[in-house]
Amino acid sequence: MIKLFISALLLLLSSLGYTQNSITGTMKNSSDNTIHAYVSIGVVDKVMGTVSKEDGSFSMKINQSLKGTDIINSSLIGYQDYSISLNEFEASNKVFYLTPKSDVLPEISIIKKTINQYTIGSTEYGKMLFKFYHEYDSSKDDLLGREQAIIFDIENDIIIDKISFHIGCNEYQNIKLRLKLYDIVNGEPTTTFNQEDIIFEVSEGNKGLFTIDLQNYSIAVKDKKQIGVGLEWIEGLVEGEKPKCFGITYNTSKKKNHLFRPKSEATWQYLRQNMALQLDVTEIEIE
Repeated sequence: MIKLFISALLLLLSSLGYTQNSITGTMKNSSDNTIHAYVSIGVVDKVMGTVSKEDGSFSMKINQSLKGTDIINSSLIGYQDYSISLNEFEASNKVFYLTPKSDVLPEISIIKKTINQYTIGSTEYGKMLFKFYHEYDSSKDDLLGREQAIIFDIENDIIIDKISFHIGCNEYQNIKLRLKLYDIVNGEPTTTFNQEDIIFEVSEGNKGLFTIDLQNYSIAVKDKKQIGVGLEWIEGLVEGEKPKCFGITYNTSKKKNHLFRPKSEATWQYLRQNMALQLDVTEIEIE
């Protein structure tokens, strides 16, 4: 009888709107119980999410349109995604345990490295500015997890040596971005294929062309016709600060190859823009 009552109660709660304004928790490693910083957390197909802090904790704003059956997903490069319903989360100890991926990609054997070196992407930086990281809110976590990306056509097997993008506006003292490399299926970014979590900092005053050297990561792109390159905002907001701006310049484009999503689990939006982002690559032969 008690089990029947609990089941009926959970069913009732899942059919009603969610009554809390936020949920909090901690991200940890399932193997050794250590904390995980900068984990992307979001409600699937909703514009709600955040990124865990350096101490592994997170606080995510939600609204009353959610139901108990809605799914929270957490993701980190190199680890399996962890998904849980709101009802299950509320009944838990509020800790997400991430498990390392076991399906590590096989090492790629390069026969001949330097066939040709060239740049993929636009070298025209444009004068227009899409301020992805500029909104102001009383909570510093509200905008974490925003991401913009661009889809590149790939003609040959390559190694990505560097990535560069043109900063048109930068008023933050220090921000952190995560580089994400995506497989493209039916014109949309799906799974990430970089095996290491690549996080970098942009300091106050950094404007113009900003370059990240990736040669130590040995990022090989084999048998891919397209890839997506994304930048996710994971740290930099300070609660109570005046509105600030961080943005990358762009030109208009006939193709919808520039993408944006406000949270890690939100739907991608396609824009007719050409973000000022480029890849320096080396064409290679691969076994």
